[in-house]
Amino acid sequence: MLTEYHHTGDANISYGKDVPFPMPDAIKARFSQIEETAPVFASHDDQLLVPAADDKEQRIFKEPTGVFFTNASFLKSSISRYLPDRMRL
Repeated sequence: MLTEYHHTGDANISYGKDVPFPMPDAIKARFSQIEETAPVFASHDDQLLVPAADDKEQRIFKEPTGVFFTNASFLKSSISRYLPDRMRL
């Protein structure tokens, strides 16, 4: 899906290969034959801060090539056959 972006005060139009966050749930609600939707949000060069168990220090992770977010539906989907058994639902 392609999204067209218009920004206030900017005459340029940009395009992205993404959908608005509510769209997967809206599609599932509108079309009863769709059992699951599995949106994936991808970003790059993000930094993740993970607190330690004692809350005294953080672990910092930076992944320059990409970080991906999804929901549990992704692990139930047909793509799950490519995942290790421990990651399947």
